[in-house]
Amino acid sequence: MIDATTEPENQSLPKAQKNNFEEYRKLKQKDFFTAGELEDTEVPEQEWYVEGFIDDEGLDIIAGAPKDTKSLLMQHCSIHIAIERTWLGRKTKEARIIYVDEENGVRRLKRRQTKIIKGMNLTPEEKSKLRKNLFSSSLKRIGIDSDLGEKKLRSLIARINPDLVILDSLVRVLEGKENDVDGAKKLFANVSKIQTDKTLTNNFEKPIKFLTIHHVRKLKEGKRLCANDVRGSGDFDPGPGTFSLST
Repeated sequence: MIDATTEPENQSLPKAQKNNFEEYRKLKQKDFFTAGELEDTEVPEQEWYVEGFIDDEGLDIIAGAPKDTKSLLMQHCSIHIAIERTWLGRKTKEARIIYVDEENGVRRLKRRQTKIIKGMNLTPEEKSKLRKNLFSSSLKRIGIDSDLGEKKLRSLIARINPDLVILDSLVRVLEGKENDVDGAKKLFANVSKIQTDKTLTNNFEKPIKFLTIHHVRKLKEGKRLCANDVRGSGDFDPGPGTFSLST
């Protein structure tokens, strides 16, 4: 496991970039905006933690069949992001990550991390980045669809100051049932509250990215995976910026 007691470093954006992002954030939070406001606001270029796969805003769902190595894939991916090493042929951007594990437990996380790192042959600089940037919590039963769960996650984020939060898996971070529409709405509302809380967003400059791993329903032989196959409430159906994985 990575030591989560390290004090967050100052990760300030350049002043011009900070001002541009603040204008963009204000525009996005408006109930509506005029054509003039849209024209006058400089919108930052899209940035990616994994080029063409994981962008740096919002909440994404990574979905696939049970036992489809989703957790292993995302643990592998998070290590590459933490040290800014190309992942499966895609460029990455260094980020501070908290991997909220509610599926595997410490032994499995440790075993997988050891094997992944061994196969990567990290340089001393990369080892230092990994220790600085990657954090895990395991089997804490946070329940983000409840007020208490939202406070627990908020406290964890305040201590670590991450750029990216990975939830593994969606059904395990729910206190209620995955088919509960109100629970799904509450979860997404709580995530949104955290993302827009300036006291938590990377020194008040940039919203935290959330990515959650989820399951799909059992597919009939030969059927291709699609958005309607995501398990649980219809509120979990993938939207813009969300990716579904299949074998």
